[in-house]
Amino acid sequence: MFIDLKTAGQQIRQSRQQLGISQTELARLAEVSRATIIGIENGSIKEIGVNRLNRIAASRPPASPRAPCRAANRRRSNFLSPTIGATPP
Repeated sequence: MFIDLKTAGQQIRQSRQQLGISQTELARLAEVSRATIIGIENGSIKEIGVNRLNRIAASRPPASPRAPCRAANRRRSNFLSPTIGATPP
C-alpha cells in the first residue's frame, strides 16, 4: 500500500486545527518532534515510518471533562481516513 504523504499531511493539519491543538501539542501526544509534524503538514517530508505515522494519526488530546459519555469519545476517528491518501500496491 502506498500512502500519499501530501494528502495525509493535509488531513492531519485539518484535523489538528478542528480539534484546536497546536503542532507542539500534537507532537507531544504522538511522541515525535514538532519538526516532524511541520514537515508532514507542509509536505517537505517525503518518507516516514509507518509506526510514526500511526502514532500521529492515532493521537488525541485527553477527553474533555464535559464530554457526555465514554462511548462518544470512542467514536472519535483518527486523523487519517483509512482510504484517503492510500492506494493499493
